[in-house]
Amino acid sequence: MTPDLPPSETAGPVLDPRVIRPVTIPILVSSLANLIAGYLWFLASCLGIFVSAPLLVLAAFELWTFTRASRLGAEELRRRVTLLGLLELVAGVFNLVSLVCATVALLSLDKVERRLRGLEPSDGPT
Repeated sequence: MTPDLPPSETAGPVLDPRVIRPVTIPILVSSLANLIAGYLWFLASCLGIFVSAPLLVLAAFELWTFTRASRLGAEELRRRVTLLGLLELVAGVFNLVSLVCATVALLSLDKVERRLRGLEPSDGPT
């Protein structure tokens, strides 16, 4: 017996991880960098909690999106990556790695969408 997933988890077919990799890898790197940066900001000072809490929450949402990316529909993945990319740009004030990863993910999003629509061949063997 398989568990019933919410509609957002089953929207559309399972996406090929090789196709969405240009978007998911920067999200994973950014989430790990945000975890480290959040921890370091927390240790840095008493006021670091105001910086570390948003970074840790953002890291949790990034990890959640990374682990479920292939099960999301193409449209849902685009929405989540766009939102996370914008939040990562804001977090880039306190974490430069997040800023770079957001830029890469947002710039790669159009290419991934074209591949998902079949308008552009994917890299690697089929």
